[in-house]
Amino acid sequence: MSIHWKMNPHESIKGKQFNSKLSRNDQQATLTLELDLHLEKIPSGFTFDADGKIFLTEKWNSHDWLRFRTKIQRESSAHWSGKFWLVPPDSALSFMYVNQRGETWRVNVECNLKIFLTTTKGHTRARVAHLGQPSSSVGRFNRAQRSSFRSHSRLYNNTDLRPQSKGASGTQRTHVHEVGHAIGQPHIGQMTSNVGSALQCLYAALKDPQQGTNSDICYGATPSELNNTMGAGEAMTVRNADPWKKRILRHAPWGLSGSWDGPWTVRMSRQPRTRIS
Repeated sequence: MSIHWKMNPHESIKGKQFNSKLSRNDQQATLTLELDLHLEKIPSGFTFDADGKIFLTEKWNSHDWLRFRTKIQRESSAHWSGKFWLVPPDSALSFMYVNQRGETWRVNVECNLKIFLTTTKGHTRARVAHLGQPSSSVGRFNRAQRSSFRSHSRLYNNTDLRPQSKGASGTQRTHVHEVGHAIGQPHIGQMTSNVGSALQCLYAALKDPQQGTNSDICYGATPSELNNTMGAGEAMTVRNADPWKKRILRHAPWGLSGSWDGPWTVRMSRQPRTRIS
């Protein structure tokens, strides 16, 4: 059955932080953020983690490097895909169509992430350290530090593939958290709607400028915040959809009013098309 869309959006947008593509059919629309990630091996020797602690590093072998790259790409893309659906307001004509029977339908927008590994400069460049096998001299030295390597959005290590224990919040794969930063997500303490938690994060950042928003309290002041992907867990809330919610207005800005946080609604489950008339 042929359909007639009431308005056509921008289908593809390139950006400094990530690119994006919007597709539509008579059942749904899909907004896919596309992140070009350049991973760079740190050679054997030593490196410093996010806290400035020194760690010895080993040379990457080809098998471990391929495995690391593949898992980062596959697991992070899957973690951030299919978790959110955007429900357009009635003024968003780019998501309404009329079919041959004269019925008007509105489709909702599934949110996905696709990571492309590049060999040249991408949207995000991250250096990756190999901290050694447990039986190696490098591995034994790093364990003697009695502290774990602290990664950030531009610095990973080979242990980031394993779920790390985060206490009461459970476990977290570091790379899914860091990819969240790469697409524009701050720590949960900076974007929570809980005013008390946000103020605690702000106070901690001002008190210790060196740590800033990497202070522990910015990873969550409540159990639900700690359990968030941008805290110390892997759970999601509607606030984690902010990168898609902001980008959709660049694809289909016509007929909308208010701020980006206005008429669009985020749902955490699949939203079927809706008949308007």
